[in-house]
Amino acid sequence: MNPNVAAPRDASRAPNELAAEVMTLSAELQALAASFEEAIAPHKDLLATHGAPMPDLTSGALRSLSAMLGYEMRPLCEAASSSWREAGCDVLRGRFDAAEAELRTSLPRKVAAGLASLREMGMEAALLDAAQARLDAGDVKGAAIAHDAAVRGAEGT
Repeated sequence: MNPNVAAPRDASRAPNELAAEVMTLSAELQALAASFEEAIAPHKDLLATHGAPMPDLTSGALRSLSAMLGYEMRPLCEAASSSWREAGCDVLRGRFDAAEAELRTSLPRKVAAGLASLREMGMEAALLDAAQARLDAGDVKGAAIAHDAAVRGAEGT
């Protein structure tokens, strides 16, 4: 392989794998949202009658995934030798600060609110305590995963 091509390919491998994983998760969330919309359709009138908003189970997660994608690409654009990817970095630079804010403040706040809501609903405390401990330790990703596991357990999925 041409050494002029090998270095950029190797530098792009991990971010590209992350990007592929984010896109896969986004597609899965969109599919779940579509199946949820289909399942709740017969109940829309009941919700409207009682003034209940339509549940939105995926838009926050999709925003977070988008933010993670932008934030994780930041090191590539800060490297001294990023000239070959400068056009893409120009587009992404505007997103880095917003992505970092999403990951450091908004996402932990959303997880904490979700845990509080699950506690109010009587969810098993052990699962919620484990998620809260991860959040308190600064492990936002682990807290989000534990939160999602608790939600799946509550839904029986």
